[in-house]
Amino acid sequence: GALIQVNASSIIGIDGRKTKKFINKSIKNGFVDFVSSDIHDSRVNYLKLAYNYVFKKHGIDVCDRIFKNNAKDIIESFDLRED
Repeated sequence: GALIQVNASSIIGIDGRKTKKFINKSIKNGFVDFVSSDIHDSRVNYLKLAYNYVFKKHGIDVCDRIFKNNAKDIIESFDLRED
């Protein structure tokens, strides 16, 4: 029941080849639920590169799921109205 988030930098190999291979295998197997930017202070934003990589390797359905739809579903599941 746990949800898994990975950093965009890991998808494109900034964190090493072993990490890239592991993350992409995890994406292929449907284990990854979200992709994050991991931006703190002045770090580089790799989201666009990661999105393009996942699109080419895994297709639009996977991109929509891990970059957009899962996050949207979580946000929409919260009832922010006060009782």
